[in-house]
Amino acid sequence: MIVNVLGSTATREADHVIYSRAGPEIGVAATKTYVSQLVCIYLLVIALSDDKKLLDEIKKVPDRMKSAIEDEEHIIEIAKKYKDATDFFFIGRGFSYPTALEGSLKLKEITYIHGEGYAAGELKHGPLALIDDDVPVLAVVPPGQSHDKTLGNIEEVKARGASVIAVGSSEDTVLISEAHDFIGFKADITEMISPIPYVVPLQLLSYHISVERGIDPDKPKNLAKCVTVE
Repeated sequence: MIVNVLGSTATREADHVIYSRAGPEIGVAATKTYVSQLVCIYLLVIALSDDKKLLDEIKKVPDRMKSAIEDEEHIIEIAKKYKDATDFFFIGRGFSYPTALEGSLKLKEITYIHGEGYAAGELKHGPLALIDDDVPVLAVVPPGQSHDKTLGNIEEVKARGASVIAVGSSEDTVLISEAHDFIGFKADITEMISPIPYVVPLQLLSYHISVERGIDPDKPKNLAKCVTVE
């Protein structure tokens, strides 16, 4: 079991515990908790497989996350552009699907905008009927085997009027040309490791949309945690 709080009920029930040690979760939508849990999962895989290549990939992550944070002004501009949306789609394939789900969850939690995360390949099985020019679509598109098929999904939603925000490699000229707004990472972040750094701009986007809408992102309505209830 991966747990953040030392001595919690969960740790007493589990046979084995990995502590993420992310520190106090002051806000309900604690982004650091998600990231630290991901890192723990990758480190467990490395320990079980002795995969030195994956360990080298992990070592790149802090600098890439820092670059996303340094791009915050650009993310703020995107937040201002889409702050009045009433619906939002997040799409991704393979390793990027959970990232899309986290982006959608964060948007719902702290902006109160209806957001849905979908596996990009499932759009034709119903969700595509909801796409129009009032529904922005954020696509998570790292370099890798799912890249080209996700580009195809982007073309599908654009054909129905959607504005597309894409997160991908800063060297991906095709993706950049297809997107209305783009958030880039260095191309050396592989698809397998992308869930850790790629989630940062999604979390920042939700944070700044919340601020632009005049909402306190640290105290979302209807969500309770003992340290935030007054």
